[in-house]
Amino acid sequence: MKLFDLYILLIILIKICYLVTVILKKMDLSKKTKETVDYYHTKLHVLFYLSMGILLVILFNPFIKEAKVSGHEKIFIFILGVLMIIDIVKRYVKNSSFLNDNNKIETSIHIVNELLEII
Repeated sequence: MKLFDLYILLIILIKICYLVTVILKKMDLSKKTKETVDYYHTKLHVLFYLSMGILLVILFNPFIKEAKVSGHEKIFIFILGVLMIIDIVKRYVKNSSFLNDNNKIETSIHIVNELLEII
């Protein structure tokens, strides 16, 4: 099995786990269990979103000749994937609890915003 196939299976597994959290959120659970389910629900959503962005970049990389689309569509879909990845990184840096220095957070957000304006 190719590495790409394993990556697709990983994405499917992430989505299945996410769907399980959706079902669990609708059930009558204790407060502590609901908090845990909400935590994993959010993390799995972000992980799925990030993995789909990476998949788009892999599939529609304009610098590789093996992509299934061509021309402007190839470039637009590649940029969409890059923007998805940048958006996730921006959200993670902005909401990160491991960075206590506000200057680091502001600098990171500024860099990401500059990258978005360039693209």
